[in-house]
Amino acid sequence: MGFKVSVLGIPESKGLRDVLREKGKLGIIISGLCVAVALFHIITSCIGALEALEHRSVHLTFFLMIIFLSSSLKNEKKWYLALNVLFSLLALTVGIYVYVQGSEIPARLGEPIFWDYLFGTIIILLTLEGARRVVGLPIAVLSFLFLLYAYFGPYFPGFLRHPGYSFSEIINVQFLDMVGLWGIPLGTMSTFIIIFLIFAGLLMETGMVDVFIDIANKIFGTRIGGPAKVAIVSSTLMGSISGSAAANVLVTGSVSIPTMKRLGYDSTFAGAVEAAVSSGGQFMPPIMGASAFIIASILGIAYIQVCKAAILPALLWFFSFYMMVHFEAKRLGLGRLSKEEVGDISISSILKRIYLLIPLALLVYLLVVGYSPMYAGFICVVALLVLSFIRKETRFTLSSFFSGLEKGIKSALSVSMACAAAGIIVGAVMQSGLGYMLSGSLVSLSQGKMIFILPLVLLASLILGMGMTTVGAYIIVATLVAPALIKIGVPPSRPISSPSTSPSSLPSPLLWPWPPILRPGYRGLILGAPGSPPSNWPCPPSASPSSSLLNRPS
Repeated sequence: MGFKVSVLGIPESKGLRDVLREKGKLGIIISGLCVAVALFHIITSCIGALEALEHRSVHLTFFLMIIFLSSSLKNEKKWYLALNVLFSLLALTVGIYVYVQGSEIPARLGEPIFWDYLFGTIIILLTLEGARRVVGLPIAVLSFLFLLYAYFGPYFPGFLRHPGYSFSEIINVQFLDMVGLWGIPLGTMSTFIIIFLIFAGLLMETGMVDVFIDIANKIFGTRIGGPAKVAIVSSTLMGSISGSAAANVLVTGSVSIPTMKRLGYDSTFAGAVEAAVSSGGQFMPPIMGASAFIIASILGIAYIQVCKAAILPALLWFFSFYMMVHFEAKRLGLGRLSKEEVGDISISSILKRIYLLIPLALLVYLLVVGYSPMYAGFICVVALLVLSFIRKETRFTLSSFFSGLEKGIKSALSVSMACAAAGIIVGAVMQSGLGYMLSGSLVSLSQGKMIFILPLVLLASLILGMGMTTVGAYIIVATLVAPALIKIGVPPSRPISSPSTSPSSLPSPLLWPWPPILRPGYRGLILGAPGSPPSNWPCPPSASPSSSLLNRPS
């Protein structure tokens, strides 16, 4: 095996030019941007992040460029490509400006100059457009409406009325301060969350997902309702490394849903099971969804404490669905898969690849002993690269390494834009005082009684979750109504230094992520599994696996 195959990862039948020609010029540029920003985050996870504003601007600039250029892969019209190139160049220009002016921009807080107005307006509009493309229209519209609310405050009725703020004051908060666009959500995404998603992308490139599916098939494949149980168990294991419902559906749903339907499960039931259990990946430790990292950052507690609080609910979530599909199979008198259908999966073949779990175990250990999530993620990435060389089948080549980095970055696109858009909303809410006014009204309406206020909070979270990602809905609800819960006595958390920190210390922040996860009418997850939408759910021709996942993330 020559250098081309063993190191570069290029098949013998192809040359480097053939590979590059297949990818295309635009594809090469996008892959290059993905690899560059992934390496940036891996390096900064080791040596430390840049200054907050500079670090977040680099992250947002690269992600906006990737989003805009990737859109032209699906729509090859020349005018659309030119528009996306223009947007990318504008994002790059703003990124360079913020990076160069990083130390001076905070000093101009309250006194923005012309270039701050110009570049601030451009980056906010580009962020809204990027969020629209990869998260969906609702969060982009909602963010824009909150900006309008900050400006037109005097024209609103009742407790919604506030003095209103000028364009200069809005730019001051959103662009110059660290409570708007550059706030905690984007900061958490660009430091803690991103390194875990890169690690997950590399881990999936080694074939770890195949190990999970083989384990589930070996144990549950030949039992009653086997395909559904395999879907649940594999989604549980997959969720522990991805933290993404969309990734779960794409990997496990494309196999489990058609098999469930073939065995006799109703198509709607099969699709619902896969969507529900895959959503559980967002709160399955050790790599949870973005909301878990946001909780830790907002409350100033260790991420491992959030993991401890979530592990039991996550296991109960998957166990409840396991029992549902079991009793459904019993009720319908469904059979089980034969050994031939399950395939010849030996225990020895699973054990040969079990060493791939070592980085996950190492991650848990590092978090427990007190390493920061960033540095723990970096160590696990290095450990995975080293362990991959144990067997030829899992060994990284330059091609597979770059592919894993690209997978990790692309899985982070929707989360990054949801965090950026949510930061805009948080900035507008804090500037207008809406959070305090709304929480006061909720307390007054409920007469300070928890039994009345909790349904209102849950309903608001559920409605928001119908049209946006979990992290977006969580940040909005946490900003608007969490103060009301805290005001009536629901504790946000205990200090991390407290020896009594436990899952019971986090009732308030762990309450409102659940309704968005339980949201009804959220079909994008099912459309993510190739060829698997339930027959009675309308699926537009444009809803291809890639587009559905790009526009409807977890």
